[in-house]
Amino acid sequence: MGEPGFAALVAIFIFAVLAAALGVFLILLGRVVNPTRPNPVKNMPYESGMDPIHGARRRFDVRFHLVAIAFLIFDVELLFLYPWAVLWANSRPQVSAPSGSTGLYLSQAEAFPSATAFPQNDESISVSMESAEGKRIVPARQTNVRDQFSPFAFGGGLLFFLLLVVGFICDWRKGVFSWR
Repeated sequence: MGEPGFAALVAIFIFAVLAAALGVFLILLGRVVNPTRPNPVKNMPYESGMDPIHGARRRFDVRFHLVAIAFLIFDVELLFLYPWAVLWANSRPQVSAPSGSTGLYLSQAEAFPSATAFPQNDESISVSMESAEGKRIVPARQTNVRDQFSPFAFGGGLLFFLLLVVGFICDWRKGVFSWR
């Protein structure tokens, strides 16, 4: 019982048991308090206030399934592209208008800071240590998001998007989106 991790696990377990007990209690309370008077109208499936015309187990045309699968594919594609796009947008240099400027037209030097703003070699870092052998050890420079998000990652995202466009064109040519 002395470990703090064990106490946290016990608290989580107690919380889960109480949540499950509350759910079961509310379901049982609803069954006890709520009277049940079944009749044929209450047993009918609800279809937006309209009487059902036919059974719910009839077959659907395959076109509905193709559109549903295409929707799922492109919906999941957005789940993958959104974080990639956010990271790419955050990795671009932040452009702010200099004082006295309207901000509409910035020169290249104003829009993109020079590369000398970031340390490029070991001499530009002032922190160093001495090793046991007397050699100078210079720590690696701190990287930011701009340095980590390489053109390789941008190309990978573009390749992913290109493959999805090719898939969309193939679906279009096969007539998935046309109702005959």
